[in-house]
Amino acid sequence: MINLLQNSAKIIATSGSVGMRYIVTNTQSSKLAPLILAGIESKSKEIR
Repeated sequence: MINLLQNSAKIIATSGSVGMRYIVTNTQSSKLAPLILAGIESKSKEIR
């Protein structure tokens, strides 16, 4: 999902963003935090 956010096609990037928001809101797993932090710390400005 995080890789979709860097896509140059606006509809794909928006879908990735909406999907990530849904997953974060509705998931109560502690394993999710490291995955999100890895995306936030990415060198690519599109992912951050």
